Amino acid sequence: MFAVIMCILPSHAFGDFVGSTVEVIMAAMAPTPTMALFVRAEWCEKILHNKKRWEVRGYNTRKRGTYYLAQTGANLLVGTFTLKDSFKIATQTDDGSWQPVDGQMETFAGNGANYETMGFRLEDLPDFMSKYKTLWAWEISDVAILDPPKPWKPTQ
Repeated sequence: MFAVIMCILPSHAFGDFVGSTVEVIMAAMAPTPTMALFVRAEWCEKILHNKKRWEVRGYNTRKRGTYYLAQTGANLLVGTFTLKDSFKIATQTDDGSWQPVDGQMETFAGNGANYETMGFRLEDLPDFMSKYKTLWAWEISDVAILDPPKPWKPTQ
C-alpha cells in the first residue's frame, strides 16, 4: 500500500521540469498493463519515439486498454501504451494490389499522409505481411518508455 501526497505549487516552481514532472506523476497513476504486444525491435523504437502510431496487423482485435510493449526475441518489456482502436486500412485484390476500405482514403494504408503513422510506406510492406488479404491498424497512444526495460518471459 502507498499514499499519494499532493500539493499545489505555482507552475514557475517547477521551471523546466513541468512536463517531465507531470509525465512521471501520470505514469505512476496509470494502470498496470495485464497484456503485452510483441513487436520487432525496429518497430519498437519507432513506437517509443512517436514515429509510428499504428501497429499494422493482418487481423482485428477487440481488446482495448493499457499494454506493455514487448520487444520480440529479447524478452524485454520496453514501454507501455494504450490501444485505442482497431480498423481496416487496406484490402488486397486478386491481382495483389491494395485498395482502400469502402473508398476511405483518409485511413488507406496507401495514402502518403499515413506513412509516418504506420512507420513504413505501403510499397515497403514487410514480406511477412504480404500474405494478408486485409491490413488492420491498431491505434496506439499514451506511449511511455520503461527505463530501464524490464526482463520478462511470456507464460504461454
